[in-house]
Amino acid sequence: MIINIREIKALQHLAATKDVRHFLNGVLVKSDGKSITYAATDGHVMGKFQRMTDAFQPFELIIPNETISDIKLTRKMDALISLDSNEDGEWVISFGNYKIMFTEIDGTFPPRFEDLFTVTDPNEEPGQFDIGLTYKFLKVAKTMGVRCPGHFEMKHNGMEQALMSHAKLPDFYGCIMPCRFRIKGS
Repeated sequence: MIINIREIKALQHLAATKDVRHFLNGVLVKSDGKSITYAATDGHVMGKFQRMTDAFQPFELIIPNETISDIKLTRKMDALISLDSNEDGEWVISFGNYKIMFTEIDGTFPPRFEDLFTVTDPNEEPGQFDIGLTYKFLKVAKTMGVRCPGHFEMKHNGMEQALMSHAKLPDFYGCIMPCRFRIKGS
């Protein structure tokens, strides 16, 4: 099957590193037979690229960060690469004259991650967000080659997660989780 490595590398900026929840230490590649989704989260931020396609049978795997880091992108490199499994249960990424073999991360990506990309009542009390987390989304846009990566739109979502979108990345959706604290006396 053919996958988009540029989108996977972009999402790697949102994946956890050395998390005890080992299934967060990589990028999810998932097909339901109608669409292909790449997603990553570290528990504070989450992002996904999703597009409609009928080119895949349903499957799901998590590519480890170490494997993604082994692929070095250049501006001229084709973003579409081959991903196949072999008879030993390992996966093989092929691009140019290179092949990288890896074992997928055992575990299940948060099953309800799709629910995080919805807007709740905007009339609620405003949420508080760590503005430093928006930098991770800038890295996603830069990896995708966006010239003005800082033009993300953050949609107010009350005390729930805030949605992130970028006009030049129509297949990308992100969210930032709110800070969890209470003001003393309330």
